[in-house]
Amino acid sequence: DKVVHVYNICDGNKLMELTHPNFVDHVSCSSNNLIATWSNISNDRSIQFWDNDKKLGKFNGVENNIESITFNKYGTRILMLCMNGALYVLSVNEMPEFNILHKFEASLYVKCCAFSGDSRLIAFGTYYGKVFFFDADTYTEVRRINYPSPVPIIYSITFDPTSQFIAIGKGDYA
Repeated sequence: DKVVHVYNICDGNKLMELTHPNFVDHVSCSSNNLIATWSNISNDRSIQFWDNDKKLGKFNGVENNIESITFNKYGTRILMLCMNGALYVLSVNEMPEFNILHKFEASLYVKCCAFSGDSRLIAFGTYYGKVFFFDADTYTEVRRINYPSPVPIIYSITFDPTSQFIAIGKGDYA
């Protein structure tokens, strides 16, 4: 469907409908009620941003379909993971203007990503069994976890709210 439906979970009432130009198969919401919609099956390489029922802007210009979007704690930055493994850090402070703050190259083969609970770290897992931790302001690597052979794919990662722990979902190649 091209429409995203937003509901109040307390009473079940529909609050709004957000119309995207293409089929929407992904939605993400920030802590400050910013909603992002995109599609990776319709070759849509853009993200629509909404605040309540008002469209705030559209981000275009990535070289591959978008796999996932993760907001930081404050809703001011996003991690945008492309299906080719490239990972972008975007500032969404000045809607409708977007700034690419940093790009981690596709050669890193990123599979999943997350901001720490305090938004000070960016972590990402790879197709070749590594989890990298970067400072979210300087983009310098601060830590790395390497899994031994056989090399697993890191499918998912998430921090606890205190940023002291990370859960890593991994699996072997099929």
